[in-house]
Amino acid sequence: MAVKAGVMADTHGLLRPQVLDLLKTCDVILHAGDFDDPRVYAALEAIAPLYAVRGNNDGAWAQALPDSRFFALEGVTFFMAHERGRIPEDLAGARIAVFGHSHRYFEQTA
Repeated sequence: MAVKAGVMADTHGLLRPQVLDLLKTCDVILHAGDFDDPRVYAALEAIAPLYAVRGNNDGAWAQALPDSRFFALEGVTFFMAHERGRIPEDLAGARIAVFGHSHRYFEQTA
């Protein structure tokens, strides 16, 4: 069975109703930092399992979140960081890298 993941970053304290409606159809949520508000984190965590990292604008409340992380979903290994510059050259077997910060869509296939 395929896992449906909502992938996002840089919400900056805002969750639009349309986004929430889409996320409610997801099995997991990946957030690459800059929540800016712990209520956004809590709202996402209440919808589905949340894989998250801390962004440069996340305050003291987010200190427990890692700067980067490896995790696996359905046998696929991911690496996630807020900024693209924090993605290592050697992804140690990760097949997918997720980052935010730029506020621009980016996709690259190796």
